[in-house]
Amino acid sequence: MHLNGIHLEPLTIETSELVRVWRNSASVNQFMDYKELISKELQIEWFKSIQKYESYYFLIKERHQPIGMTHLNRVDKANKTAYAGLFIGEESYQGTGAALSASILLLDFGFDQLHLKNIFAKVHTSNITAINYNASLGFKFKGEENTNFTCYQLNKQSFEAKREMLFSLLSL
Repeated sequence: MHLNGIHLEPLTIETSELVRVWRNSASVNQFMDYKELISKELQIEWFKSIQKYESYYFLIKERHQPIGMTHLNRVDKANKTAYAGLFIGEESYQGTGAALSASILLLDFGFDQLHLKNIFAKVHTSNITAINYNASLGFKFKGEENTNFTCYQLNKQSFEAKREMLFSLLSL
């Protein structure tokens, strides 16, 4: 999966250590549900736990440089739904369009390869950048997830209607 120099690579136990470092950084951690400092041991436990469920975690790379992580988890095959998440851990790549390329790759994977009908995004209520970003992808407000998070929903038809416009943004 490649787009505009960005590709997604399945997360491994080794690359999950870099994800741990990013997750512990203030710029990423502030918008996460789990805010405690993540130890190496906790990260290994987490990585082993995601292997037990239908989930897809990817390292986002620009050429050979790891820059972030994206995923589809809470996959419900019966209802054809999943939850998506993404963060750019390397601050020099934030705002560069890398997230857009990674999002398109992930959504294509979810809708075309996993045959999902709806993909949800759980977003911290104070993360206005992520709320606006998800709206630009076509996500619509669905409701409150809990006190600090809201849920947004994207169906395949809405994404396909936005896809051409999203590609045009990458070529600017």
